[in-house]
Amino acid sequence: MLFRRTQRSSPDSDMLFETATDHCQMPMDWTALPRHVLTAILQFCPHEDRWRARLVCWSWYLAVYDRQLWKMTSFQLTTSDSFDCSSRLLRRMSNFIQGVHIGSERGQRENFQKVLGLIRWSVLQTLCLDKCSYAVFTGTTLGILKYHISEARQLRWVNLGGLPVHDDVMEVLGQVGMVSLEEVNLIRCFSVTSTGLLHLVSMCQRLRVLKVNYSHLSDDLLCVLALKKFQSLERLDVVASCGENGISLSSGSWQSLVKRYPSLKVKFVLNNLEDDLFSTVCQNLFSPMSPATVVHFKGKVNKACIQLVARNCLYLKSFIMHANPKVASTEDVGPELVNLLRSHRGSLLHFECTGVSVSYNSLAEMGQIGKDSELQCLVIGTHRLLIPVVGYDSKVSAEARKIVNRHCAFGNALYVYHTQE
Repeated sequence: MLFRRTQRSSPDSDMLFETATDHCQMPMDWTALPRHVLTAILQFCPHEDRWRARLVCWSWYLAVYDRQLWKMTSFQLTTSDSFDCSSRLLRRMSNFIQGVHIGSERGQRENFQKVLGLIRWSVLQTLCLDKCSYAVFTGTTLGILKYHISEARQLRWVNLGGLPVHDDVMEVLGQVGMVSLEEVNLIRCFSVTSTGLLHLVSMCQRLRVLKVNYSHLSDDLLCVLALKKFQSLERLDVVASCGENGISLSSGSWQSLVKRYPSLKVKFVLNNLEDDLFSTVCQNLFSPMSPATVVHFKGKVNKACIQLVARNCLYLKSFIMHANPKVASTEDVGPELVNLLRSHRGSLLHFECTGVSVSYNSLAEMGQIGKDSELQCLVIGTHRLLIPVVGYDSKVSAEARKIVNRHCAFGNALYVYHTQE
């Protein structure tokens, strides 16, 4: 490799060049790292490596005992983890731990129970168990979990997504909610009934975020949310999945909720629903004056549901449709998507639609609407681009193929076109 020495026009530039060269050749002093930088690096290390780092020098010793380093602790209980070392470490640092994220695999039931017993729950503020295996939960494990939750007087955020908890755990969470509970995630907790969730909501005083299943909803729950004077209710997530029982909701319940919390962010996720349940769920969630700000379809595409969203979701900010071409219909949904974009031109910020079949005219019209609107992100991925043979010459077909095979950027919107046919 050849190097060419650059010419320097003055002695000052020679001195600066030599100083910079000497500085680059100096070895890095890891003991002189700022405290916040070292703490950020140690957060990516395993627990035992963090603990050994205190032996390097005095500055690293102080960084290991920094409360910010242990504020949120994650435990992934697998067969390869050295649980004994982590347990000894927990006993030393239990006064610092404010958040726990526990994940487990099958066969780690005993270690999981030990982790629940090792932590001083009086200072715990965050508890996340959504990565735990279903097999580690027995009657004894649920009893230990319920006891420690009842002892947590500063618990603010709880994620029990997918766990076999029942209404008795909701009663315990309700007692904690009278003091500190702000966010609850009960998605895929199918053992919890609407009655248990209603008891939890009625007891909470500082609730900000609530994530539930579609089967948890009821008119009584929406009325309690609308009548109860929460300090700052910010978000409501509803996930509808396969196998859930159909319910009936009145439009007046949604309207009262919108009137009570005008800035409430409501997200509806429809995840691979059956045909007989799809229309019922859409009619309940997308009734007139629906408070939905985010709508996410997964799996199937339904023209009637897109029309309901375009007509009734006046507060829509984000529309996402990830259609499965093997399950979704091959009919053209372009006109419905064009109508959705046109009716929410001034409010919609995010539009993402993949795996659908649209015509060339609809594709071009959606591109023009996105160009003229205030969209921050627009992603269109066509599974099948429908181009009629009659009335289209080779020039138009070539132009359509050009649009499909390229990435175009108009302003602050992003367009991604692709096809399989």
